[in-house]
Amino acid sequence: MQRANRLKTIANAVRVPGGARVGDLARATGTSPMTIRRDLAELERQGVLRRTHGGAVSLPTRGSRLPFAVRLGGHLEQKQSIAAATVELIPDGSSVIVDTGTTCSAVARRLP
Repeated sequence: MQRANRLKTIANAVRVPGGARVGDLARATGTSPMTIRRDLAELERQGVLRRTHGGAVSLPTRGSRLPFAVRLGGHLEQKQSIAAATVELIPDGSSVIVDTGTTCSAVARRLP
């Protein structure tokens, strides 16, 4: 499982009451417990969760969306495809306003 998808899976798994255990997360993602521990440390740094002895629990968030940094790595092929098509639609010399969002970020990176 790719890292971005693994982080999303972990972030969603800890949202249940009582959180999630390292062993369960390792089995669910097909990775080692050490990889899960590194991922938990990263997600804790991003403010998504709080590590506990043997697992992690979700932190209260504003809204139900995952943090931008976590969402940024998901659906990469689709975002790149949308970005490429969008940039082709913008005439040379035009000005554009780019909103927030992970797909918009992909579009912005492709602008000349």
